[in-house]
Amino acid sequence: MSSPLYDPAPRRPLARDEKWIAALFFVVFFGSLAGELLRDFTPMKLGLVFVVAAWVPLLVLHELGHALMARLLGWQVYEVVIGQGRDVARFVLGDAVIRWKLVPLTGHVRTVPSDLRYARFKQAMVFAAGPGIELLLVLIAYLVAGDRLLQRTSSVPWVLLQSVCLTAAIGGVLNLVPFAVKGGVSDGMGLLLSFVTPRKQLEWQLAAPWAIRAERLLDDERSEKALEVTDQGLERLPLHPRLRLSRVLCRAALGDDQAAVEQLDEFGELEAYDTDLKALIFTTGAEVALLAGTRERLFDARRLADLALGLRANAADALRIKGAALIELEHVESGIEQLELASRVVSDEAELERVFAWLAVGYSRLGIAQRARVYLHELAMRRPAARIRRLLADVDPRFASSAEPGTHSRTPSSEDLDA
Repeated sequence: MSSPLYDPAPRRPLARDEKWIAALFFVVFFGSLAGELLRDFTPMKLGLVFVVAAWVPLLVLHELGHALMARLLGWQVYEVVIGQGRDVARFVLGDAVIRWKLVPLTGHVRTVPSDLRYARFKQAMVFAAGPGIELLLVLIAYLVAGDRLLQRTSSVPWVLLQSVCLTAAIGGVLNLVPFAVKGGVSDGMGLLLSFVTPRKQLEWQLAAPWAIRAERLLDDERSEKALEVTDQGLERLPLHPRLRLSRVLCRAALGDDQAAVEQLDEFGELEAYDTDLKALIFTTGAEVALLAGTRERLFDARRLADLALGLRANAADALRIKGAALIELEHVESGIEQLELASRVVSDEAELERVFAWLAVGYSRLGIAQRARVYLHELAMRRPAARIRRLLADVDPRFASSAEPGTHSRTPSSEDLDA
C-alpha cells in the first residue's frame, strides 16, 4: 500500500458521461452483491461484506504502522496519504500533512531521516512496519481465539473477526511481495532496496523538511516566509543543493529575477554534478525564467526545459514548464501537447494541479470551452493554492474571488496552527 495504483491512461478529470458510466458500474456491482447476499441468506455470506468493509480501517492501520515506526526511530513524517484522486479532507497533525482522498484503496507515507546513522536499516524498518502491523494483528487474534479462528461458523461476531483477519493477512502478505509500478514500489521492494539506497539519495532527503515547506509556501504565494524557511534550512545544512535551488525559486517568486539568476550561476560548471542534479538545475532555471514572464525569458524557459528533458526524459515538471512557456509564446497547441504528456507521467499531486491549470488556460485560449471546463471543475473541487488560483482568475471568475495570497491555502503550516 506504499505506492499509488498504476493507471496507464492519461491523467485527466473524468468527463460528465464518464462519471455516469462509473456510477452505473458501482450501482450494478453493489446491487448484484446485495442480491446475492439476500438470496438464501446465511451469516457466512456476510464475510464478503466484512472483507470489503475492513479494507479501509486496515489501510489506515497499515499507514499508521509506517508513521509510528518512523517516529519511534526519530524520523520526521511529513505526509500521510489515504487513497487516490482528489482530496476529500486535508489537515496538519504536528509536522505531517494528512490527506484523505476520494478512493481509499491504497496509500503511502512520506518520511524524512533526521540523520544518516543506520539510515538504511531504519528505512527498511519503516517499510516493514506497514505490513508488519497487519500481520501482528492476525497473530494476536490467533493467540487469543486459537483454532476457532479457522473454523466455519454461523456466529456473526466470529465471521467478522475471521474476515478482518483474512483481509489483514492478504494485505500484509501482498505488500511484502517485492514489485514496482510506475510511481512507486511495494513495501517488500522498498524493504529490499533500502539496503542499497545510495548515500547521496539519503543526504538529499535530509533537506526535505525545509524544501517541502518552502514549496508549499511558494504555492500559496507566501514567498517571504518561504525564503525564511529556506534560510533556516541552510543554517542547518550549509550549501545543500536542494535548499540552494529552493532559495533561487524564492528569489524569483519575490520578483528578483537578477538575484535568482546570479544564485543559479553560483553552481558553476555543471559537469561536476550528476545527471539528476544537472537536470534539476536546468528545471529550476526554466521555472525562474517562466516566472519572469518577459518574451525573452520565456524563450529561456523553453530552452532550459529542453535541456532538462535531454537529461531526464518525460520529467513532468520540465514538460509543464515547457508547455506553459509555449502557451505564453502563443504556440498554444504545441504547449498543450507537452502538458498532456506531463499529465500522463506526473506522480506528485501539487504538480498535477499545476499541469491541469495550464491545460485549462491552453484550452481556453484555443476556444475549446468544454475541455477547459473539465479541468476548471476538477481544480475547483481540489481547492488549489493561491498561485494556481491567480493563474486561473482571468479564465474562470470562481478563482478570482479567492486569489489573494494566503487564503484557502493548500495546506496550513504548523506555524499557522501554533499561531
